[in-house]
Amino acid sequence: MEREEKLKITQGLNEDRLRKEVLIPLFRAMRFNSVTDYHGKAEFGKDVIFWKQDEIGEREYICIVAKAKKIHGTVGKKGNASEVLTQAQQAFTNTFVDIYDESEKRIDKVFVVSSGEVDAGTRESIRGTLTKG
Repeated sequence: MEREEKLKITQGLNEDRLRKEVLIPLFRAMRFNSVTDYHGKAEFGKDVIFWKQDEIGEREYICIVAKAKKIHGTVGKKGNASEVLTQAQQAFTNTFVDIYDESEKRIDKVFVVSSGEVDAGTRESIRGTLTKG
């Protein structure tokens, strides 16, 4: 299958299928630990959660804010870039309960993943706003 064909298929997925059929299998194949679909009413931006061991043996908790559409607009204006930013900020701010040891944890890193286009200006706007916070 050619790259363009794969891209077209991926761009046609809804967010649920993007998480379950692409992202979760991908991050499991990349050998991240405890890759969990966390999407739901109390997710606070955390669609998928997993962890990896850092250089000193500590767990680094990572989540994905997943979007099955183009992320457009600048952070300061109404549009889905503002929504993504809000979800990323919520992911950092709100703890979650690790289903494996039932303790509260904090997210260390957020990956924003979209099956649609994200232009460079939007990426930098989100990154810059999060870095300031």
